[in-house]
Amino acid sequence: MVASSTHYLWQPAGSRVTIHLSFDVVDRLLVDVTRAFSAVPRRGAEVGGLLLGTIDRSTGTTEVTIEDFEPVPIVYEKGPSYLLNEEEEARLGEAASQWSSLSGQTVRVVGYFRSHTREGLGLSGEDLALIDRHIPGDAPVALVIKPFATRIPTAGFFLREDGQFQSESPLEFPFRRKELGGGQAGRVDRPWRTNPGAEQEAPASAVIATPPAWAPPTAAVAVERPAPLTALEAPNRRRPQGPWLWVPLSLLFLLVGVFIGIQVAVTFYGAPVKPAESGLQAIALGLAADPSGRNLHVRWNRESRPILEASRGALIIHDGTFSKTVELDAGQLQNGSVIYRPLSEQIRFRLEVYPRDSLTISEVIEARVAQPAPEAGR
Repeated sequence: MVASSTHYLWQPAGSRVTIHLSFDVVDRLLVDVTRAFSAVPRRGAEVGGLLLGTIDRSTGTTEVTIEDFEPVPIVYEKGPSYLLNEEEEARLGEAASQWSSLSGQTVRVVGYFRSHTREGLGLSGEDLALIDRHIPGDAPVALVIKPFATRIPTAGFFLREDGQFQSESPLEFPFRRKELGGGQAGRVDRPWRTNPGAEQEAPASAVIATPPAWAPPTAAVAVERPAPLTALEAPNRRRPQGPWLWVPLSLLFLLVGVFIGIQVAVTFYGAPVKPAESGLQAIALGLAADPSGRNLHVRWNRESRPILEASRGALIIHDGTFSKTVELDAGQLQNGSVIYRPLSEQIRFRLEVYPRDSLTISEVIEARVAQPAPEAGR
């Protein structure tokens, strides 16, 4: 199992089916899967739709090439699982029919995909019924992707043999370009989306549905590029009351922290530093949280040297009894902020960055948000 410069080769031992999965599809599909997974606390929402590509059986074996996908969004009437109502199922069937009827197109429906936030990794009875009703009988592939909060998603292809799909995937694999041997993300043109010779326009990819309306107030985290900040009212923080003994102890802890910070900076950056100029500043991440309507704008200093040199990081959120870890790649760290919807009055954020494999630098802040006043008459 090796990767070309553009595709990952999936070929279980003894199988007569090989699959070439475009790294461009992996990149874009992972964004959709992760966004939905982060939208609902604890469980995560699922997404699904059609796999598009080509099928070649000229050599006596089946060679499938996946070049694109067509998401079919839902409104999550039945919970966070990918369970379609009649209208949504009709939309999926219509999209499959459109791809089958396009004139002059080589790309067609080759299978079905779904993210999986339930136990295990497999196709459900609802998946199989949906495939039987709407996916062409000669489309041999189903892709199931399982996201995680703190590690790389895994995925598996399920193959249709003698009209039936396997109950288990013969080969699971990490669902990220880097682990599949694809290097850095790149752009792949998809001419079948705008083929001027087609008699009708190819179906346009749908936008991923917003967080399910049925859910309680969610803790959706969406990484975004920050806009210039206006003056915002600082969070209402209560100062802890305690015995006078804590005053000298706090000063002592502060001095120890300054000393440790200076030593870490010297060790990490390999050159003497002046405490007033580069002690704590050299490793400070500038983590802060400002109120923005009902949300918190969590941000950090994109120019901080640890963040500039980090290849990845993580934002760990403790919100009442709810905890979540949001993995951040180098690009997301450079974006510099996330928007968070609080569930309780007091939230704790911990930002960790990894400039080197053996080094972790982190900052912790706590934010308090005022709960909205009850409406009159309630």
